[in-house]
Amino acid sequence: MTLPAKLRSKLAEAAQIAQREAAAQLEQFKGQPIPETFSNLWLYDRAAHGIEIDDLKRITDDFGIYPYLFRKIVKLWYATQMRRYWNALSTNTDVAVQYDTRIDLTKLFEDGNPYLFVISDQDFVRLSEILRVEKGRLTLTKYPYDLVFLS
Repeated sequence: MTLPAKLRSKLAEAAQIAQREAAAQLEQFKGQPIPETFSNLWLYDRAAHGIEIDDLKRITDDFGIYPYLFRKIVKLWYATQMRRYWNALSTNTDVAVQYDTRIDLTKLFEDGNPYLFVISDQDFVRLSEILRVEKGRLTLTKYPYDLVFLS
């Protein structure tokens, strides 16, 4: 929200160019692993296509994901770990056994569902309206460059 509109427009344009270039590069690989020498984020961010996230490893090792979503998912995982830890302490259970990297996305909006402004629609929406969560599958229905997070 604090980013000037002119700069936001330029950054959105650059992101769209990078996205088109990534699509052209993906055609070259046709399902083969992408060489590490390619540094275009859009080659790795699959959130718009939908990604299965059942484990922390999916967003740390397998997929690139928009930083805000990454932080929100890690925060959910961490809160779940803290609840497990507290439950283990309160029931005298071995804490080491409780460590788990699985993620339950059904609780993703428990810590908040912020408003966003969608530039292309010229409308304010809740994050849950553009971020579908269905049975461990996360799909972002708008590209990050089309969103303004209200701060």
